[in-house]
Amino acid sequence: MSATEENLRYGKQEKKPNLEEAVAKALQLVKGTYGLAVVSIDYSDRITIARNSSPLIIGIGKGENIITSDVSALIGKTKDVIYLNYDELAVVGSNSIKLINLHNRMPRSKHYL
Repeated sequence: MSATEENLRYGKQEKKPNLEEAVAKALQLVKGTYGLAVVSIDYSDRITIARNSSPLIIGIGKGENIITSDVSALIGKTKDVIYLNYDELAVVGSNSIKLINLHNRMPRSKHYL
């Protein structure tokens, strides 16, 4: 098991971090280009996504949100999209989107849904 996997699984804290915190902490150890989606049985109502250079786009639908790396995948499904910024993490549920800067853990100023 890599240090990143171990950090995601166990963390180095006494209390178990939530998925958002665990992903953000693990990504501090990652170098290079990535676009990723993390799912967990403990948080089955949401997907945590993050990017650095590789594109990630959230399509906003009715009662659903679509995650893709290519905007053409959203044609015919929705015209409302959010482009993740570099070094940004998002927690995406079917009716909610939370965007967070990975460096300072501050939310993006505009709230969605």
